[in-house]
Amino acid sequence: MLTTTWHSRYNLNSRLKTKFRRKLIALQKTNPCITPFTNKTKDLASNWWGKAWNANLKKYTVNNIHLEKGKLLFRCEALADFKIDSNTIKAIVLGSKIKPYEIKITIKPVSEAKWASIQGFYEGYLECFEKILDNHFPGEMSDIFSNKATGIFPSQSEMSFTCSCSERANLCKHTAVALYALGAKIDNDPKLLFKLRGVDILDLISKSIHSNRKSILKKAKIKSLKILKNTDLSDIFNIEIQTGRNL
Repeated sequence: MLTTTWHSRYNLNSRLKTKFRRKLIALQKTNPCITPFTNKTKDLASNWWGKAWNANLKKYTVNNIHLEKGKLLFRCEALADFKIDSNTIKAIVLGSKIKPYEIKITIKPVSEAKWASIQGFYEGYLECFEKILDNHFPGEMSDIFSNKATGIFPSQSEMSFTCSCSERANLCKHTAVALYALGAKIDNDPKLLFKLRGVDILDLISKSIHSNRKSILKKAKIKSLKILKNTDLSDIFNIEIQTGRNL
């Protein structure tokens, strides 16, 4: 039974991939500027960031059927075009119709008040940020980053979706394809999530550095606080110290 189910699913995926590849070739003839998205791994996400993003998607809909269909379409290479511009994502998804579906996703920036609160909360996590810059996730920050009050993941009210399909659902399967693609992007580059929210993770690091100067001086063996400047901090952490929001 399990073998039959596996073969049925494999055959379905294979047929869909073949179908979408043919449609993509036809679409590229009329629209050569499209940039198809192909996930390089079998999994939707392999790191904490991508997995947390995908888990957060379940909060956007009561019925997960659209998410499941979106996963299938994403894995079967239905995403014909995927572009990110500031906090806006535009995508073209292939489907059963001749004309592909156009999707637009907009993510609201973090408010000034919330960002200031987040910066204050993360002051004691300087060493963790070093791991994040290396695309590794510090496990001790899992609950913090995914928390509604202290986290950076957008809530449903902070996102808007539009799709050219006729489905009435707030989050259709075509939009889900684009959201899973975005999750794959974030999985490879966690800093992208901060950019989409209109902020810069280096601001958090800069705030944490200035709040932990004494311990930094001790580790760096710098004798005087007065001579410690942003250029020195940049050399110690191999980053450029930021002084404001990066919108």
